[in-house]
Amino acid sequence: MDPIALIYFEIFKNAISFNYYIIGCYLLLPSILWKKNSSKFNYAMIFVGLCLAVLSFILNFKIEEGLLLIIFIQFVILLTFLKIFVVEYATNSKFNFFYLALVFYTLTSISKFFIVLIGLADATAFFHITTIAQILFGFYFSIYREDKTGNAV
Repeated sequence: MDPIALIYFEIFKNAISFNYYIIGCYLLLPSILWKKNSSKFNYAMIFVGLCLAVLSFILNFKIEEGLLLIIFIQFVILLTFLKIFVVEYATNSKFNFFYLALVFYTLTSISKFFIVLIGLADATAFFHITTIAQILFGFYFSIYREDKTGNAV
C-alpha cells in the first residue's frame, strides 16, 4: 500500500485518502483465506469488501475510526496465522518458523497502528523500531516461503 501511496503523492502532490489504507488492509484478508474456503464464503468476502469500500467513502471515516477498523482486520489476520501455526504443530508435531514469523510480523503491525491510535508520547521512536523489525521480517520472507521444507523444526 505504501508504494502506491507514495507514487500517488509524487504525481498529485496530495496525500492519498486514509480510506485507501482501510481497503488495502481488507484485501489482505481475502488473499489469506481465498483458497481454504468455499465459493459461497468467497462471494461473501467480496460482498463485505465492496460494502466496506462504499461505506468508507460515503461515511468518510475519521482517522481514529479507520485505525480501529484496520486494527480489527489485522487482528483477524493474526488469528488466522495463529490457527494455521497451531494446527500445523498439532497435526505434524513440527514447529513451523515461517508461521511464527508471520504471527510476530502481524503483531508488530497491530502494535504500530495501536500506538498511533492512542497517541503514545514516544510513538515516533516506537514506529521506527517496529519498522526496522518489519524490514528484517521482510528479508526473511524474501528468502523463505511457506512451503519450503527448511522452515519446520
